[in-house]
Parts: sequence; structure tokens; C-alpha cells
Amino acid sequence: MFTAVFWKSAAERAVKTAAQSALGTITAVQAAILMGGPAVAAALDGKQLAIGGLSMVLAAGGSVCTSLIGTSLGDKGTPSFIAGGE
Repeated sequence: MFTAVFWKSAAERAVKTAAQSALGTITAVQAAILMGGPAVAAALDGKQLAIGGLSMVLAAGGSVCTSLIGTSLGDKGTPSFIAGGE
């Protein structure tokens, strides 16, 4: 867990997860605005970026947490849950 390889792998996973979360959140918010019309747009009042940013931060944090858990499950010292995942 205290190696550069571990943290590079964990960071890569966190960035991928954050990007996926942002895409899903932006899509869901835009769909809600389209389906809900002016009432939903007014309720959000320009908070779409904040919602997307929060989603990205929470998803990346969750990804790092699961990477830390993975150090004791798969190949020791890696974020993988699967042994032999070279």
C-alpha cells in the first residue's frame, strides 16, 4: 500500500471513476431538466456543476477506499481485488 505503483494504480482508478460519475450525473441532471421543465430548472438554478463536482469527488473517494480494501484481498500491495491480475 505504501508503494508508488499502488498509488498510481489507485489514482488511475479514481480518475476513471470520477469521469464516469460526472458523465452519469450530467446526463441525469439534463434529463431531469428536460422532463421536469421550468420547475426543475428553477429548482436547480445553475447548481448543475456543483452537483457534478460533488458526484465526482464522492465517487473518487469511494474508489480510493475500495483500492485500500483491495490491498488485503487480491495481489498483496495492489488495489486489485483479483489475485494474478497482471
